[in-house]
Amino acid sequence: MPQEPQAHLMLGITLAESSFPDGAIVELGKALKLGLTDAAAEATAHELLGVLHATEGRNEEALAHHEAALERAPEMALAHANRGAVLIALARYDEAAAPLERALELDPELAYPHLCLGLLYMEFLGDPNRARTHLRAYNKLGGQDPRPAEWLRGRVR
Repeated sequence: MPQEPQAHLMLGITLAESSFPDGAIVELGKALKLGLTDAAAEATAHELLGVLHATEGRNEEALAHHEAALERAPEMALAHANRGAVLIALARYDEAAAPLERALELDPELAYPHLCLGLLYMEFLGDPNRARTHLRAYNKLGGQDPRPAEWLRGRVR
């Protein structure tokens, strides 16, 4: 097995992309433990660990990793978006909009934050106008989830 942190990072990324989340978590953890010397690489490891933990429903751990990624790379739009999504999952609705909006400031072409904001405003914050705006933006950006179109037809007028 590799002992270089960068090798563990690359192996972790490969395992995650190949749908082996448990192995990816182990390898990314090793990369961080061995000490990645590059802030961007460290942010990438934390961000991917956050995604993997969220997928497994371990949202507190996911949140900690997204926040660690943002400490190292504050301009990482996807980390802001994923942090917002995890805050929704943790029912911390009042906190969730800010990181999702920040993600869009950093990368206006990201569809995922629009999906999350649409859901947040529609289901939890009671603002159908904002929900509509974000769900339409999600669709316009080529979002693949069919639910926003259904929501726009049936619930948000």
